[in-house]
This record gives sequence, structure tokens and C-alpha cells, in this order.
Amino acid sequence: MTKLNVITTLACFIMAGLPGQLFASPLIVGEKQPLYVVDMQKVIDNSIAGKALRSEAKKKLDAFKKEFSRKQAELAGLRKTILKQSSLMSEEARAEKVRDFRRRERELADQIKEKRDAIIKQNSAKLKKLVSHIDDVIKELAVKNNYALILEKDGRLILHVNNKYDLTDKVLKILNTRKTGL
Repeated sequence: MTKLNVITTLACFIMAGLPGQLFASPLIVGEKQPLYVVDMQKVIDNSIAGKALRSEAKKKLDAFKKEFSRKQAELAGLRKTILKQSSLMSEEARAEKVRDFRRRERELADQIKEKRDAIIKQNSAKLKKLVSHIDDVIKELAVKNNYALILEKDGRLILHVNNKYDLTDKVLKILNTRKTGL
């Protein structure tokens, strides 16, 4: 029964001469409008908020590296001390020092992972917020100028676009005039 309905529907379309209209250009409705693109990565990289976000993340990562390299140096010193004194220690004392060293090593590794994950999570949340601001600017441009479709300019999907259809600089200019609150 279902096959019969599908065949009947297709036959009606064919008889009405609609296949050309159905498959010709599904993206154009009514009058033809150009498609526009925005290079999101360029907007993120070159916007004031994006640069501030990158700078802040770099500062946090540098502080993170400095803090934990100091702690790793302390552990390396402790290791040298244990190795130097191991010949003077009893087997039990040496085993206890090694267990303590390994425990500290694991704790440091856990702290490093926890801190790194927190920095990444915080940066990702701020980046998501920035992308949301960019999306808002794009939507406002689309509504204001009656653009039918704006695509993200991605080299894997869009091989070439005429510069007059690239809205990246407009979006960047508008975004830079706004407070993003990041």
C-alpha cells in the first residue's frame, strides 16, 4: 500500500512537470539571492575579544607551567636525595621513602591534570561565549540586510568565494565595537 502511494505521488509530479522545479535549486526560494560567507576562525583570531581571550589563556598557561615546573624540580631534588641516601638507609626506610616519593609524584600528576583541565574548561566556556556573540552579529546582519543564507567559510567545504560575498570584515568590525563581557 505504501509503495503504491509513493508511485502515485511521483507520477503526479512527473505529469505536472515539477521535477525540474523540485531538484533545480533547493536553496533559492522566490527571487534569487546570493549566498554569503563568514570566516569564523578569522573573526575569532582577529577580534579584540579573541585576542584578549588568547592572551589571557597564554598567561594562565605560563603561570601554570611556572608553578608546576617548580614543583617538579622539588621532586627531582627529592629523588636525588633519596638516591644519595639510599645506601645509608635500611631496606624498610628506603622502601618508605620511595613510596612517599611515588605518592607525591602521583599527587603532582593529578594536580597538573586537574589544573590543566580547569584552564581548558574555562577557556572553552569563554570561547563558546565569544562564538555566541559572533553568531548574534551574523544574525543581525542577515536580518538587517535581508540575507537569505550565510555559511561558515571553511576551506574543506567552500573552495572559492568572491570577496563581495564575504562578510568576515563586516562581522569583525561590528564585533569590535561591542562589549563582549568575556
